[in-house]
Amino acid sequence: MITKGKTTEMFCLAYDFCKYFSAELRKRQLSDGKAHRNIPDDFQMPK
Repeated sequence: MITKGKTTEMFCLAYDFCKYFSAELRKRQLSDGKAHRNIPDDFQMPK
């Protein structure tokens, strides 16, 4: 049987995991989440 204490413990474990995972993801992600263009500044469209 699942008790209130076990349910609380499961939510606490999930919360701790998400907190740790989010911090690690932010440290290891390749970009800052913003869209970036990969063309040089002096690029001009052909006419």
